[in-house]
Amino acid sequence: MRPMQRGPLQRAAQAGLTMIELLIAVSLSIIVIGASLALFTANRNTASSSVAVSAVSDNGRIALGFISEAVRSGGYMACNATNDLRQIAAGTTRQLSILVPGPTPVQRNYTAAFGGYEAAGSAPAGVVNVAATPVVADPNANDWTNAGGLDALLAGRVTKGTDVLVVRQSTPQAIPIYTTGPYATGTGQVNIPVNNVGTLVAGQYAVISDCIVSTAFQVGAAAGGIVSTAAPLNLFAGDLNWNYDLTNTITPVDMQIYFVGPGRDTDSSLWQFDETTGLFQELVPDVENMQVLYGVAPVTPNQVTQYVTANLVADFNQVVAVKVALLVASPPGQPAVTLPTVATVQPFSLLDTTINPPLDTRLRKVLNTTIAVRNAAL
Repeated sequence: MRPMQRGPLQRAAQAGLTMIELLIAVSLSIIVIGASLALFTANRNTASSSVAVSAVSDNGRIALGFISEAVRSGGYMACNATNDLRQIAAGTTRQLSILVPGPTPVQRNYTAAFGGYEAAGSAPAGVVNVAATPVVADPNANDWTNAGGLDALLAGRVTKGTDVLVVRQSTPQAIPIYTTGPYATGTGQVNIPVNNVGTLVAGQYAVISDCIVSTAFQVGAAAGGIVSTAAPLNLFAGDLNWNYDLTNTITPVDMQIYFVGPGRDTDSSLWQFDETTGLFQELVPDVENMQVLYGVAPVTPNQVTQYVTANLVADFNQVVAVKVALLVASPPGQPAVTLPTVATVQPFSLLDTTINPPLDTRLRKVLNTTIAVRNAAL
């Protein structure tokens, strides 16, 4: 018996049903794929945001850690301190230096605990605009309001609108050495007998102290239980200008300068200059701006009377606390937030200075701290 053949209308109806089923299948597939893509995108954005938040917090914490450690010991000179207000008020503390002045004012200046440079327009109530990447250094030293502008050592290294912090102290974690015989000023003596030379090397800067008076000098030689003051950067033929006795302390001294400048990835970073090594080192990436205020105590009791910008500090040995605020961004090229549809930026406040970042998708955060200067405290 021959099978019954379908007519044209039946075949058309069957084809229509097949097409509808295909369209339904395709539609369901599109919905499933779309949902999967949305889920994938959401997970990716969440992961990106988490990484950005972590990077901002970690970089800010590390940057403030570097600065805080240095500031806390600012002014410490062996067993003396340039900024001990108790002794300053009594007229007994003296910080001497026989070092030849450096090629710029900030160098080889160990009579001041701190220093700093105030960026023009960045005082409290001021406004600073952060440049987009690639970041470049500001070549104009007059964009800092201190007398003479930015020190020539830093010229062409600091980004516009960011402050600069200078700290001087005995080298952190240095093991002191002790004199085993007296030193007499005015006698031509250049050799100081010591229990050992420790980590001191020829050419290094050091300070000797009897806990009342200190003298900064360059080490001429350090060997065989002798530290020599016969060095090319010492004035007065190496005479320390003070009589020192047995068991007085000698430690290496150093100056660190902290500032924000272009990093190796063309974005901004926190930098440090170390006078002992003479090197500039990039410490922490993605730090876009730094603002600094100095708490001064002109008289004892040792209490801050006001916080001022660097150009208004009359005596950096009267600084007993330092406020530091940083604007830290997530790494460039790593979207963290959705770009707004309106071309506006979200301003940030750093110690009452308004900072306007560039319009981009990077996450940003303000981190700040107030650091008490240990050696100036009562």
